[in-house]
Amino acid sequence: ARAATAESPALLFAAHSAWRAALPLLRARPDIIRVGETRLRHALSFCLPEPILEPGARLFDAFAVGEQLAAARQQRIDLPGGGSATIEATRALTAIDIDSGSGDAEAAALAVARRLGRWLRLRDVTGTIMVDFPRVNAARRRVLEQAVAAGLSRDRRPVAALGWTRGGLYELSRSDDMTDP
Repeated sequence: ARAATAESPALLFAAHSAWRAALPLLRARPDIIRVGETRLRHALSFCLPEPILEPGARLFDAFAVGEQLAAARQQRIDLPGGGSATIEATRALTAIDIDSGSGDAEAAALAVARRLGRWLRLRDVTGTIMVDFPRVNAARRRVLEQAVAAGLSRDRRPVAALGWTRGGLYELSRSDDMTDP
């Protein structure tokens, strides 16, 4: 309707800032989106599943978002089965070391491979990333590569999986540039 009456050049549509922020959710395909404001619900309703309105709700508190963000900043992450992963950022690169503890080394490696993309996004890690997976055979390496690729598929930043180094580390490079979904 605006196009028929506007003089060139004219702004025909301006995306709501909430819509722009919600674009990454389109890849995740969430079942439920909760919002605390009617205006925000309306802005999101045309591009995402029907948002559930919870007027006046303190959604960050109700869903422990603050605690989850604090946990995301921790260097040491406990893994299912007793292992752990340690993420250390240096000036040159980000190093991720996996310790299987007394558990299954392959299970720990696969758990990290599946979660790696999410960890990088939460911490907004860019640059060179070196992952020290436990030593596995070539067939298991391919499984790890596939799991890492699946976890990185939702990333808005270009990520290059550079592969295995001679020393057995898995190398990635995550760009500073953002791409639109």
